Amino acid sequence: MVSEKVDKIPYPSFRRKSESRNYNRLENPWSPVFFALLRPQPSGSGPQFHRGDYFLRVRLLIFLAQGAGSVKNLLKELGFIQRKLEFYLWLTYYKFMKINTNTWNRIRYTVYQPFYDLVGRWFAKQRRRSIETLSLSPGAKVLLVGAGTGLDLEFLSQGLDVTATDITPAMIQKLASRAENLGLSVKALVMDGQALEYEPETFDAVILHLVLAIIPDPVRCIQEVERVLKKGGRAVIFDKFLPDNQRPSLIRRILNVFTNFAATNINRQLGPILRETSLKMVQEEKAGFSGFFKIVLVEKPA
Repeated sequence: MVSEKVDKIPYPSFRRKSESRNYNRLENPWSPVFFALLRPQPSGSGPQFHRGDYFLRVRLLIFLAQGAGSVKNLLKELGFIQRKLEFYLWLTYYKFMKINTNTWNRIRYTVYQPFYDLVGRWFAKQRRRSIETLSLSPGAKVLLVGAGTGLDLEFLSQGLDVTATDITPAMIQKLASRAENLGLSVKALVMDGQALEYEPETFDAVILHLVLAIIPDPVRCIQEVERVLKKGGRAVIFDKFLPDNQRPSLIRRILNVFTNFAATNINRQLGPILRETSLKMVQEEKAGFSGFFKIVLVEKPA
């Protein structure tokens, strides 16, 4: 008789376990039965619940409240873990940043020199376009900072007074050889881009290709560029920059620890660097990778 009575009840009620074959369904808090019990049933329509069903509703609400508290505690714990991770990331990044010095740049780019051109030639189109924006006149005095192996030389016309500098002797040696093969007269010098050995207002134009994201102190570098530029002179920058209004994500900051150690900083922003000078932005173009690389033309006020 008991089993027949149970079969007529469409929803489980809080009776003894032996009296309800559906009792085990109540062990799963996410069962549709729980949510069905939240909907009040109008009098005289549909199945009627036992008094135990109201207790079940209370039990469900308590469970949901506890679940919300657990989620809140979980989020707090995740926030703590993220802050801790960011702290260790800062320590690691600080140590790697101390490695990013002129000495380290000489070492790593001496190692990269034999195959540097294989990667550098990927940006031949951007290099050409960048130099075109300068509209160089015959006889103009042009300075290349961080010139590398001289991949920019083939885009410079004859009749220019060109000086190329780099911190790595192996790079300058290859640059001088390339200039000779191209028939260009180029003064190739080992020099620190953060301390240019020239008098103020010496050059008509300065070229900075893939330099500001690599050099240890980009602000000091651009200030030196401003100093050696003549009034009304222009500098062109081709490099990778994070948008000024964008904060790097945690993953990107972690990745930058390794890219900065191996080759380049991927989180530098051009706006804060230029604000340390009087240089004015004249032109800006996207130069690949959805605008991550940019060509920026700046001018020194007359």
